[in-house]
Amino acid sequence: MPTLSIIVLTYNRRQLLEDCLRSLLAQTYPQETLEIIVSDDGSSDGTRAMVEHMQTRHRHLKYVRQPHRGIPAARNNGIAHATGDLVAIVADDYILDPTYASTIVQFFNQHAEAMIVRFKIVAAGKDLGSRISHFYFDVSIRRRLDPNPPAPARTTWARIARVWQKPPKFEEAITTRHNLEAAGAAAFRREVYASVGAFDESLQRAEDTDLTMRLRRLGISVYYNPFQQIRHQYSPLMLDTVRKCFLTGINRYRLYRKHPQLAKPGGAVRALLSHEVDAVLGAIWRARQADSIPKLLGYLPFMMLFESASMCGYFLCLVSSRLRPAGAPRERVDALPHTTRDMH
Repeated sequence: MPTLSIIVLTYNRRQLLEDCLRSLLAQTYPQETLEIIVSDDGSSDGTRAMVEHMQTRHRHLKYVRQPHRGIPAARNNGIAHATGDLVAIVADDYILDPTYASTIVQFFNQHAEAMIVRFKIVAAGKDLGSRISHFYFDVSIRRRLDPNPPAPARTTWARIARVWQKPPKFEEAITTRHNLEAAGAAAFRREVYASVGAFDESLQRAEDTDLTMRLRRLGISVYYNPFQQIRHQYSPLMLDTVRKCFLTGINRYRLYRKHPQLAKPGGAVRALLSHEVDAVLGAIWRARQADSIPKLLGYLPFMMLFESASMCGYFLCLVSSRLRPAGAPRERVDALPHTTRDMH
């Protein structure tokens, strides 16, 4: 059987990490061909001691640590220490089904042409905060699963008209006809990294989007398997979701700088105004995907909050780039105050 390395990304989230590791240590796949690697991005909350205690009972559990440098660096560090023919990357707030590892190996055995497979994310909790946060992210997934996406709207009125559209309903199936990133507890054949290189460490989010763009330029498809569900633990107070959206806005700007074809046409001010319109329309569109009027009205303020946080991140990065002296080094997201770090 091929060996499988599962890399768990973490930073100062010991309790979430412990839940994740307990699910991975309960895998039905043989331990002799499985390694679990905790890639620690410089935690200071006792993460190392907790993992080392687990290692006394689980010899296939490994621990690697680096100074705090962000998600992409933690990904690359984990990959550098992985020995498996197959490499999966999961976040520390994921809870994996006991069949996760065996599903990965079985999938690649049955799909010889596949290089990457990702899975379906569901909410682990039933509380209101978890339901709202998951709703926000899940509607984007459903939109990008549309195998026949509509052409880009060319006018503001066309964008407004689309607010009331819902993604088409379709039967879930294993497919490559989508616009999803190679994320979602994705697993890779090891040779993928030899083809496309490492994750871009200048991006603190959207590094998986950047890697996926490089994959698709080489004709490498991302398979989506909805039949293996990954349970995601959300913050009940939704503060982590707000922070993720803020960082998404920052790194959207950076991604556009790296891939100018993604940016809005026109100058910086015009692009910013266009993003503001998109934020408002996007919030309304997301709320519109609710299955009842009361939910639509209840979700709308939170959708506006999340979209506003993303817009603020984009605006901050745009303004700071305009104020930075020529030749000055680019700021790092690490310098921003934070208590937890998203690892998706």
